[in-house]
Amino acid sequence: MRVFIIIFLSTVFLKLNAQDIHFSQFKNSKININPALTGDQESDYLAILQRRSQWGSVTDPFKTISIAFYRKDIYKQYSFAIEFLNDVAGLSDFATTGFNVSSSLKLLNNKDQVFSFGLGLGAFQRSYDFNSLTFYENEQFIANKLLFVDLFTGIFYQKKINTLSKIDLGFSAYHINNPNQSFTSSNENTPAKYITHIDYNLMYNDFNIIPSVFYSYQANQKEFIFGLELADQIKRFNDKINLSAALYCRYNDAVIPSLSFSFEKLDFNISYDVNISDFSKASNNFGGLEFAVMYHWNKKKVKNKNKFICPRYL
Repeated sequence: MRVFIIIFLSTVFLKLNAQDIHFSQFKNSKININPALTGDQESDYLAILQRRSQWGSVTDPFKTISIAFYRKDIYKQYSFAIEFLNDVAGLSDFATTGFNVSSSLKLLNNKDQVFSFGLGLGAFQRSYDFNSLTFYENEQFIANKLLFVDLFTGIFYQKKINTLSKIDLGFSAYHINNPNQSFTSSNENTPAKYITHIDYNLMYNDFNIIPSVFYSYQANQKEFIFGLELADQIKRFNDKINLSAALYCRYNDAVIPSLSFSFEKLDFNISYDVNISDFSKASNNFGGLEFAVMYHWNKKKVKNKNKFICPRYL
């Protein structure tokens, strides 16, 4: 088992330059899913803290943290977002740290339809320490740190079908500038990643029923998530708390149950990846714990002062 884990960690380390940071709670990670989702919120302001810890049962946990701020309609139909992102993977302390910024423009916005275009820019540093790893072949690394800039774009369309239902469709492309993220002299450029996401929102009695599909592909790396969320629209517990539950599946990888609480301006989501892949022999079906805390608020409205209009005399 120890040899298997060492081989696995070494393989992961060598191929991480082709993999992206991801969250199972993809709907709370708008800027990493589609920049056109910037401003897709009910409140004027939204702040999100999101943290994920994975593979703690096998090795040092892979830890990811995101702190994001969204501002809807900062100027007319323009919205803006900024995110700090830090990811540390395994024994090698393979770290990715940097910022994403994104903006979106609503090209169409009425009571029945919304169509948005988004554009984003990321700036990141990657580093590692492989002194604690074992390699079966010599690897020629030219540096233990690198900087890269990432460009991404996307579109988003929302259609109100009737008074009780709507559908959301989105498509995005990341790494469109194919940045070089390799530590070796091979100078391998990162392939573009494409994401498609679909949500259908149906109001039934006092519940929102939301089936969702998320699909991404990047070279030979693919991710397919599908599932269902059930949100209670009636406040419980002394008319203060809304509850929702969801169950998602990442194909050939994990089952992901989640639970959400909404209290006035504060939301809290927690989920867990139950590993069902071939790697479950090493992980014992343990996967990743993830939570998100969201705070949303509106800008203060300026009160009109009482005005006295002097009469005009001829």
